[in-house]
Amino acid sequence: MLWFIALLISATLMGVLFRDKLLHFAFEKVQDKFSAKYNASLNVGDLNFVSFNHITANAITVVPELSDTLLKIESVDAKFSISNLLIGKFVLYDVNANNLRLTVFNDSSRNNIVHFTENKPNVQIEKKSVSAPIYIRLLRKLEQLSQTSFTFSNTTVSYSDSTQAERFFLPEIQFKGNAFHISFISETFADTLDCSGKLDFKKNSFNAALSVHGNEDYTLPLLDKIDSLRGGFKTLNVQSTWHESNESLVLNASVDITQFHVQHWRLSADKVVVPLLKFSGQITFAENYVQLDSKAHIQINSLPLSIFARYEKVDTSKLIALKIQMPEVAADTLFNALPQGMFNSLKGISCNGSLAYQLNFAMDTRALDSLVFESEMKRKGLSLRSYGTENFSRIENDFIHDVYVKGVRVRELNISHGNPYFTSLRQINPYLISSVLQAEDPSFMRHNGFLGSAFRESIIQNIRERRFARGGSTITMQLVKNVFLSRDKNIARKVEEAMIVYLIENLNLVSKERMLEVYLNIIEWGPNVYGIGEASRFYYGKKPSELSLPESIFLAGIIPKPRAFKYHVEKDGTLKPHFKRFFEVLSNRMILKGIVTPDETQKILEPLKFKGAALQHISPEETLPEEDDFY
Repeated sequence: MLWFIALLISATLMGVLFRDKLLHFAFEKVQDKFSAKYNASLNVGDLNFVSFNHITANAITVVPELSDTLLKIESVDAKFSISNLLIGKFVLYDVNANNLRLTVFNDSSRNNIVHFTENKPNVQIEKKSVSAPIYIRLLRKLEQLSQTSFTFSNTTVSYSDSTQAERFFLPEIQFKGNAFHISFISETFADTLDCSGKLDFKKNSFNAALSVHGNEDYTLPLLDKIDSLRGGFKTLNVQSTWHESNESLVLNASVDITQFHVQHWRLSADKVVVPLLKFSGQITFAENYVQLDSKAHIQINSLPLSIFARYEKVDTSKLIALKIQMPEVAADTLFNALPQGMFNSLKGISCNGSLAYQLNFAMDTRALDSLVFESEMKRKGLSLRSYGTENFSRIENDFIHDVYVKGVRVRELNISHGNPYFTSLRQINPYLISSVLQAEDPSFMRHNGFLGSAFRESIIQNIRERRFARGGSTITMQLVKNVFLSRDKNIARKVEEAMIVYLIENLNLVSKERMLEVYLNIIEWGPNVYGIGEASRFYYGKKPSELSLPESIFLAGIIPKPRAFKYHVEKDGTLKPHFKRFFEVLSNRMILKGIVTPDETQKILEPLKFKGAALQHISPEETLPEEDDFY
């Protein structure tokens, strides 16, 4: 026992006598490791002892190689472990740092982030075999960090790139005894974000409360670097626990957010605001998948939803599954819960009855043909009490339609017999009506506004071609888009379109015949050519009642891209090869359905005789762009 006490005393004396050398030796090891790992130098002005296990340092800098200074710290005082110092480890705790300056340059001429994250090519870093998933390894790092109490005072973060510059001030960042607090002031938006909470690894729990003071239009910093995304909230509260299971991390969380807002051109043209947003559920993180348990719940204002989601990567394949269910709720609960800034035409609408909805989506990128898309809205006693900002049945009667091109109003169409080009359905040749229906929406007269199979096929084609190649819209959807909505291609418009279509079709607000009549009288058929009355005169110098079968098939074929009509034919009216295929496919479909006879299609491939103003637009030198698909 005496020998042990003697050894302990000797070690202590050695530590006291040579502590300065041990300190600098340990710090030099830290510098070497830092330089190898981050391709940057870690420098310090003075490094001194205050007491037995208490040190101070000043003029600390982090400078990426061949770049500008990334971090400056005026002064630091901290405590350390003597026992760790004896074996060359430099482990600090009770860290207090003052006047930190983090300056990030991210442009072509000055970029200290890229230089900081890249390793030196001539440095070989030993790679350890790690079997735990990345999520668990990250948790281990956080656990190590939580064992060190620290306070950072007067921190300034500056960011600049070729387009913008932002600066943030953090008066205090504090973590002590599992509790943390951060104050964050944005110079750009003149507001303050306060964050307080606890991270307890003994209980495997985390909770945090965030609140914003000042600017009501607060947006999270640097969020707009993600394709011009902006978003924020008024308050955010998180409660969570976790455990490890079968090499995975299972997180149980509940989140409450007030005055959540987000703005992105893919979502909506306007800022979207949700006064109350709640989430509760279990999320599993594993090495090759992330899953949101089927018991997860989301509440959007007063609307409850159940959701299941899974993303899995197997070799080069991605498996995605999504299920959303809205239980039966009063119809007004759904409409009143719609976020502000979305679905403006539905604002103020009121209905009797109830609605329930479910979505089932599953996809394997290796087998797209097996893609599952099932969407169903069920109604019970649904009826309309009052319209909101838009009367969806107004197209049943005469009305004025404003034509917009790229957001600019270019024309006004009188959808009534007061317009000499307006043509009632009975005045249009059946060939044209049948050709359009078979080309655009064969089951229009039977379906309730949606064609799930067509939408499913459009998803598959768009994924395969990695572009928006096919829309899958029915005639009802095209009509709603043209008459009631903008032409913006965003999620809000597509969802709003679907909801209006559901109401029109399921509440019989407009007859099928009238919808088809309006559709044929407002769609674009060429350069500043709208409606079948103008189209038949523009191309053939005749009335819609006088159209032949080949003329009708031609008009049906140009609906997807009407201004590209000139690419389909030669100047003498001869069909170009790609358009001959369209004629053959559509005419054979019409024969199989008994709409026309084989004798009626004998001359469909003969040259078309253009007599109208369209003739001057057609040039034999012009060819169809390869990416366009018209059949």
